[in-house]
Amino acid sequence: GLPTIQKTRLGWIVGGRTSYAPQGQTERLTFLSTTERISSQLERFWNVEEVVDKKHLTSEESACEAHYLQHTRREEDGRFTVLMPLHTDPSELGSSKETAQRRFLQVEKRLERDANLKKQYSGFMKEYEDLKHMERSSESESEGKVEYYLPHHPVLKTCSSTTKLRVVFDASAKTTSGKSLNDIQMIGPTVQSDLFSILLRFRQHTF
Repeated sequence: GLPTIQKTRLGWIVGGRTSYAPQGQTERLTFLSTTERISSQLERFWNVEEVVDKKHLTSEESACEAHYLQHTRREEDGRFTVLMPLHTDPSELGSSKETAQRRFLQVEKRLERDANLKKQYSGFMKEYEDLKHMERSSESESEGKVEYYLPHHPVLKTCSSTTKLRVVFDASAKTTSGKSLNDIQMIGPTVQSDLFSILLRFRQHTF
């Protein structure tokens, strides 16, 4: 008739008959269990393992973002235009006309040997001009101004089902000062997620 103890998955329990005889003194037992330590450990684990979304920008990247916010506008036709972000005064660029002319003559010789390529190339340039991505200028208009001539050349991708011809504008071409247009531009932050974050994304917890 004595109580017995039994081990269960939840721990030891006491069972059996008890006496209903009145007792002169009542004993109370209180048991409190908390998982706060486990929760805090798990939280710290996730904080260590989780990829931080907040990016730490350099001073140039922050300046580039601020530049785009201040100088981006939308035209009446819906297009967005932005002033080119430069970290160096463009007056430091040297002459680029001779290099651009020499490379253009090389492209012209290539086009003369391929009538189909010449047709596609001329069509691309005409479309660029019609879309007002570029405009004709004379030497008198550019006199006294800082100018940079962009060399360009065709790149053919015959296996492409959409655009077989792509015209590449080379802003890395050096001027007589040894600097190119790309050299004086700010480098903004990467807007895409880094490869490490992408690879770990499927392993992160849902919530």
